[in-house]
Parts: sequence; structure tokens; C-alpha cells
Amino acid sequence: QGEPANRYTYRAVTLDQYGFAFDDEVYTWSLAAEDAAGLSVSPDGVLTVECGAVNEQTVQVVATPASNPENAKAYDVIISEQVY
Repeated sequence: QGEPANRYTYRAVTLDQYGFAFDDEVYTWSLAAEDAAGLSVSPDGVLTVECGAVNEQTVQVVATPASNPENAKAYDVIISEQVY
């Protein structure tokens, strides 16, 4: 049995021109990484980092709103054994 994975939950909100949130927005979550071995993101925005994941790299967790996919937003995430 391997070491437990670390999990981090991401959330996204789409705002209208007045700053009010679209309550029913649905997002597709994806991951962009140079080396995604040991990394995954679930359909509900949970990034899982397995113990064997490549350290010292920056990956992107991407939230794409279903109603307006061209407004996708990428969040930079540092994968590291160091605490920043």
C-alpha cells in the first residue's frame, strides 16, 4: 500500500457585468502539466497529487464554464516538496 495522496479542492465562479454570480454555472476541470504523472483533477475540481508526482514544477488547473468556454481560466499551482 502506497502513501496517501494530497488533495486540493478548487472552485470557480462566473460573474455577470454587475459582479453577481451565475448560480447554476457548470465547469469542466482539466490539468495542463509538463509531466502529469501522479497528478489528476476530478470533474468537481479536486486536484490529486500522488506521492510519486514530479516535484518542482508548475502546473495549471483549468476551469472552463459550460456556458462560455472561451472564458476558461487557468490557475497556476506549484508542485513541490517545499513549503512556500
